[in-house]
Amino acid sequence: MNGLMTETEAVLHLGTAPVRERYAELAGAVEAECLALNGGLMHEDGHCLVKRGIRIRAVYQESFRNDWRSLAEAQRLAVIGAEVRSVPRVPAQMVVYDREIALLPAAGTNAPGGGVVEVRSPDVIAVLCGIFDQLWSAGHPVDGPVPLDGNGLDPVERELLQLLSDGHTDASAGRKLGVSARTVQRMMSDLTARLKAESRFQAGVTAVRLGWL
Repeated sequence: MNGLMTETEAVLHLGTAPVRERYAELAGAVEAECLALNGGLMHEDGHCLVKRGIRIRAVYQESFRNDWRSLAEAQRLAVIGAEVRSVPRVPAQMVVYDREIALLPAAGTNAPGGGVVEVRSPDVIAVLCGIFDQLWSAGHPVDGPVPLDGNGLDPVERELLQLLSDGHTDASAGRKLGVSARTVQRMMSDLTARLKAESRFQAGVTAVRLGWL
């Protein structure tokens, strides 16, 4: 894949038009594979890539199901032939082209329109691809049933229990999972009832005793 930068440069693209143009340029140059986290890939680019036989793999944070725009985007990608999975938590939005070039949100902007950073450093790309591969392996297809573990917990419930066990508040756990504090409270109320506990503290103790954590 032909790049427009040296291996060590990181170029900042600001503004809707330059960002959109760069997405289109990279999509037009990709030769084999495109990796995307949390909707980083624009739909029109995805459609063109699939038509050219490019493999697209995308991972969404599970909370995308609560947002109709994100849900529609994931469904459109799946319909055109992309492989789409979800996990409880995704650390950041990004797109990686042929494991050589990555576009990441620029700090302090609302990606993709506000700005993106383009990276080609092999060392950085290797780290980003490693993160993607780990999330991909842990994910499940968005068009299939949500998998439950041996305790009847779905991935988000397991992640929530771990976050709260690590000391996160409802608000901070919600931010990590992409849901509201009220949703966290509702989920914990359900988990506490399932554990037959009378308090969150008792629920935590019981969860550890039963091997839920």
